[in-house]
Amino acid sequence: LSWVGSLCLSLLGVILLFRSIWIDLLWLLVLLILKGLNGHSSDFEPVSLIVGLNTLHLVGASLWCAGLIFIIVYWKKQRLHVYEFLPLFSHYALLSFIVLALSGTALSIIYLPNFHALFSTEWGWILVAKIILVLFVAIVGAIIRKKMKTTLNGRLKVFLLLDFILMVLIIGIVSVLTYI
Repeated sequence: LSWVGSLCLSLLGVILLFRSIWIDLLWLLVLLILKGLNGHSSDFEPVSLIVGLNTLHLVGASLWCAGLIFIIVYWKKQRLHVYEFLPLFSHYALLSFIVLALSGTALSIIYLPNFHALFSTEWGWILVAKIILVLFVAIVGAIIRKKMKTTLNGRLKVFLLLDFILMVLIIGIVSVLTYI
């Protein structure tokens, strides 16, 4: 039902969007809630808490992913704009990381029947792989923030590319986690 709702909402978006900021925000909120219903959200109680946490998780992931994609796409041709964007992105990426870590931890605690399931189930082992990648993201993010304070040069691009690769790997793992 969430997929059908998302499709209908997307079609309505063609007609409704960009006419009023309030309609745009309401449309976005409904879309996020529909996306938040996907996956394991409706299988656990309390549904409203889990959908809320899942929606927060999606917002955090969307901000981080969109910013990284913007940086990677525009690095060559619009480097000055990317350099202007980096401090803003760095701030919101850190906030996104915190939201992702807190909401992801809470969702994992709800989804796992006990701590031992983390190491005794396929879902748990895949989650451990995601956690390891997230720890690498934290390290790379700290390096990027440090390098931004000292210099904006080509070496920064290597760490941004590494962050992007980690993002793609995490998205791959999440796609598996969602359907196990």
